[in-house]
Amino acid sequence: MEKISYLKIMKACIISHFGYPLYNEDSSSQFGGGSEVQLYLLSKEFSKNVNVEVNVITGGYGGNNDQIEVLDKIKLYKILPLKRNFLNYFKFLFKFFFYLIKINPDIIIQRAISVTTGLTAAYCMIFRKKFIYSIANKPDVDSSKNGLIYKIFRFGLKHADYVIAQNQEQMDLLKKLKIKNPAHVLVLKSGHPLRKSGIDISSKSDILWVGRAVNWKRPELFIKLALIFKNHNFKMI
Repeated sequence: MEKISYLKIMKACIISHFGYPLYNEDSSSQFGGGSEVQLYLLSKEFSKNVNVEVNVITGGYGGNNDQIEVLDKIKLYKILPLKRNFLNYFKFLFKFFFYLIKINPDIIIQRAISVTTGLTAAYCMIFRKKFIYSIANKPDVDSSKNGLIYKIFRFGLKHADYVIAQNQEQMDLLKKLKIKNPAHVLVLKSGHPLRKSGIDISSKSDILWVGRAVNWKRPELFIKLALIFKNHNFKMI
């Protein structure tokens, strides 16, 4: 009789505190930013694999009603406090660890500077799970940054099983930080699903810049370009 082999279902958990609106088109709330978009795209790709169970821990959108929601094969745990205050810090700690223990994932993925990075690493160390941290931007690997949040964050970064960098510059900056597995650092550029058909650019006339107006994104360079190429239409969102 031919033997039938069964593949173990891998349970993945993605931490995306402000990413819920991306999963629900009917949500009128604002999502966090680029980090949430990348985690959303990753979770959607994972959900296409029948051998991967995708869980997302996110903010408490919608209050205390329907804290667990399933959308497109992805189970969303809407449990993290959205507002920052003294009481919510304790709620965050309790709910974060309670639901991670409940989900019991094989692997956890988190992105961007946060105390969540350190808490995730601590959980994975205690319960022997795998932790992947994905660098969101250059400040993530800036060794000159100080403060309690950065100390907790760097604990998580240094104890991650794998670290994903966006480019070689981030890889070089990581060398200044003593991480758990230097060999488990790799470059994986941010991506976006390709269109099935080509894009007609013949009628396009605007040059667009989309992003937060923060120093490290250097929006002033876009303004300088607009001053140089005065015959083109430049727009900033």
